[in-house]
Amino acid sequence: MREVTAICDVCGTVFPTGVGMAPGSSALFVGNKAGPCPNCGADGTIPDGFYDFIGETLRVISDWEPERQRRLARDLARARQAPDPRGATVAALQSEPSFQAIAQRLLVPRNAGEFWTLVAAIAAVLALVLQFGEVETSTVVDHVIREQAPTVPPEERGLSTD
Repeated sequence: MREVTAICDVCGTVFPTGVGMAPGSSALFVGNKAGPCPNCGADGTIPDGFYDFIGETLRVISDWEPERQRRLARDLARARQAPDPRGATVAALQSEPSFQAIAQRLLVPRNAGEFWTLVAAIAAVLALVLQFGEVETSTVVDHVIREQAPTVPPEERGLSTD
């Protein structure tokens, strides 16, 4: 059984909610909350379409040459160190023509925790594909959950783009 994940609204940590889904099952989650976050104690949001987002990212990136995958991973890592990490991250994602639809989903106004967790999911997809070749969506979700580290840059904690 796979657990549904939530993203902390404050620090961006991805954590299991305790809500399980059996293999092959499906569910629609819209506007759901869970908590407390194991990192900071705040509530988190169960992202609408998180598994679809990762699956779409996997489909696009898996077709790329390894050098192109490495370049995007490098650009995303550098963007985190930029004076405007969010702007630099969006620019890095938009620079890939086949990634336009995914980049557009990141531009939808969302809180900092959700934005950076989706970016962390993209980085996890890149890292796992580069290391192992083919991976499943559930492997990426498990990897993101195991990270258990805040994914929101300190200058954005507590800020919202809504």
